[in-house]
Amino acid sequence: MQRSNTYLFPFLILFLVLLFCFVLNLSLGSVAIPFNETLKSLFGGTIENESWQYIIWNYRIPKAFTAILVGSGLS
Repeated sequence: MQRSNTYLFPFLILFLVLLFCFVLNLSLGSVAIPFNETLKSLFGGTIENESWQYIIWNYRIPKAFTAILVGSGLS
């Protein structure tokens, strides 16, 4: 029996879209945080405005993870 990788490419594309939307969700909101500053905050770098880091880690990341879990659960 041969192993089929038929769905590997579409799932890889969907995963990359999910990651992009995740980071985009973190950067957009009532306080607009630049995309590159969001990436710096996620990967442990220091960003120029400490309040942005507080907003990302304490408000937007839990909201984004909850949205991913709820969307997965509904599917």
